[in-house]
Amino acid sequence: MLFHIAGAGPSGLYLAYLLKRSNPAHVVRVFEQNRPDVTFGFGVVLSGRALHFLAGGSADVIKRLKDNMEHWSNQHIVHRGQRVVVDGSSYSAIERPTLLRELQSLCVGTGVELNFEHRARRAADLAGCDVLVGADGANSAIRDSHTDAFGTRVTDFRNYDTIYTERYLGLPQENKAAYDGASVLTYADKLKGRLLLYYGTADNNVHPNNAMQLIQALQRAGKSFEIQVGPDLGHTAVNRERMMEFFIENLVSK
Repeated sequence: MLFHIAGAGPSGLYLAYLLKRSNPAHVVRVFEQNRPDVTFGFGVVLSGRALHFLAGGSADVIKRLKDNMEHWSNQHIVHRGQRVVVDGSSYSAIERPTLLRELQSLCVGTGVELNFEHRARRAADLAGCDVLVGADGANSAIRDSHTDAFGTRVTDFRNYDTIYTERYLGLPQENKAAYDGASVLTYADKLKGRLLLYYGTADNNVHPNNAMQLIQALQRAGKSFEIQVGPDLGHTAVNRERMMEFFIENLVSK
């Protein structure tokens, strides 16, 4: 049989190895859009139960991976300066680049064909096989090509906020007109006067992506504005000195 697997993350590689090992006559090809040394995320943490489950596929592979892992059985919870030790837990962690290197090596050793820097934009790009596997993550081209079969959909929550927005506007899917009318992006082309836009890259309330959306809308509308960025700063870490200078320059001096 001919297998095509989209995505060379840990799941795609482990499946490829297991398929090829189960029957050397299988032709198994993995297609990954990035280089083999590119990864997103620092590490993978697995519970003892998860390792036991994965060992059902290949105990030898899990043993090999465990040799590259850090293991611990206790969790330390510190609350108001007091440390509470929770024992009886079993967790292991491995650096993601190490995990990928080990799995890539196993695949190559069994005859799996690894194709890097090969991006599939739709399922049809990898057609011509007996079995097509989508292991290409959250933005899966395979899943997006068969949304009806998978029952998936993309929802635009318009920078939805459960604390404030939902309280006054309800849910986005129930009050689309209000969300459109309340969005600053709707009025980007109507900007007049001077604007100083400040955002912190570590803001977990108004996310940097929200600022990027506004910046894009203003640029598309041909508007001029100033930007101040707070590297690793959060929601309340405004550059107040520059803010006051901006007010004085544009409200007092003029």
